[in-house]
Amino acid sequence: MISFARSSRLCWLLIVYLFVSAEPSLAVQPKYGPEFEFSNIDLLLKKNGNMSPWHGRLLEKKNAKILADYINQRCPEYDCVMTRVDGKFGKEWRFTFPDGFWFQVSWDPGCVEVIAEPLTVEHWKQKEDLMSELLFESAKGSGVSESIGIYRHLAGHINQGFVSSYNGDADLFLYDFVDFQNHSELGAGILGKDFFNASPIHYLGEDHKAALEEVVRKQLRSGYLNAHFAAQDINSTVYTLGASEGRPVEDAPHYQAIGLKSITGYGRSRLRSGKKYEVRPLGEQRTEHRYVRVQKSFQDYLLTIEYFDERLAALRQRLKQGAPRFFLRTPVERFPNKQAMVDLFWAYLQDLGMSFEKYKNLLPDWAEFVFPGQVLLRKSEEIDFQDMTVQWNLKFWARVGFANAWVRQKLTDLMATKETQIPYLRFKVLGEILHFADAQDQTNPEFVAMLDQYVSQIEDSTDPKIAGEVYRRFQQRGYMLKGFSGQRAAAYRCRSAFY
Repeated sequence: MISFARSSRLCWLLIVYLFVSAEPSLAVQPKYGPEFEFSNIDLLLKKNGNMSPWHGRLLEKKNAKILADYINQRCPEYDCVMTRVDGKFGKEWRFTFPDGFWFQVSWDPGCVEVIAEPLTVEHWKQKEDLMSELLFESAKGSGVSESIGIYRHLAGHINQGFVSSYNGDADLFLYDFVDFQNHSELGAGILGKDFFNASPIHYLGEDHKAALEEVVRKQLRSGYLNAHFAAQDINSTVYTLGASEGRPVEDAPHYQAIGLKSITGYGRSRLRSGKKYEVRPLGEQRTEHRYVRVQKSFQDYLLTIEYFDERLAALRQRLKQGAPRFFLRTPVERFPNKQAMVDLFWAYLQDLGMSFEKYKNLLPDWAEFVFPGQVLLRKSEEIDFQDMTVQWNLKFWARVGFANAWVRQKLTDLMATKETQIPYLRFKVLGEILHFADAQDQTNPEFVAMLDQYVSQIEDSTDPKIAGEVYRRFQQRGYMLKGFSGQRAAAYRCRSAFY
């Protein structure tokens, strides 16, 4: 006879299985919830340590009340009602409108924070006048928000509905998650940068990168039953360290570029410490884009969520077309130069079929004076391939091509021109590809297939005489390739730079 305790566990497992299996039927268009941040010089001084935490917390609450009172005075004009509700630090101010929409004034370290009901992009567009006038204008009018160049010190986290975005699809969730990590420059200056609170995985340790590789391999081998299980594995095995020193280990799942704590509730460190994050109800679970810079206007917010929406649709389409799934161990500079950031964002949008003209305002303010200048945009007859800067650029884009199909095609097209039939140039480009590949997970069959195609496209465009010279240079460096065209597996085992 099955004991009561055992039968209870079996019932619980059955409920969980039915719960996650039924989840896809709940899917709608992706919903987004903001965390608008407003600040002034007094709050900023507090955040930078010139005031005690207790005094600072009182100052933040005082500013939140100033904003709430200011909005409440304007409520008759917008037919809204203010109520007091429980928040993370105490009673907060919620403003509700006749259609049920609400936003809530709260506070956080160094700022007044405003959250709101999650909505789809189309519904948020309908709120543009309301949010611009009642919230952003009130923040300035009340003195809570000052245009003093302080916004670079703030973040503007955006929450994306987990169920509404992924419909329980583990493949889509992981493809989206890994795509961001493969382009970690997005969270290292392009869309924002906050290594203290929001670390891309490339700024963690090698063990954490290996753990994510294993999550991807697991999906390729057998697949996760549901996106929630994939998120749990990431929280438990990958998110075990934050990039900033001094953070408690048990808080590691919180301080990541893509937060998952509302979905899984805890990571492995939380289980060890006996602490748990709050697990939200299914409809409230979200991924948190913690790396995003603060939105200085409601139009900034709209553009950002439009980017998220279009990007997710593009990734979903790429996945349907059989795009390879792999995580890249990409060495990314903590402070990539400005030209590289603009070029990388331009190339990323090109790869997804998205408009740089539309989304270029997501870049930092200085990018207004920086234009895409990558060598891949120029005709081969206009390029001096003996220029060391050009050679460096080609090696740079050879690495970028691993995560960008558009760059791979552009680079292989360029290498097929007569101007690039130069031994040392091909030696450097192919060497860069093979050297970079050697640091990757070559047990992933989809990565190996992509790499084979990448190398073969450049090889096949090489003049036979040039190919022989390149092969000779490989031999001189001690890399005994059995055939420059054909048995490329030997080249994949090269372990040192070719230059």
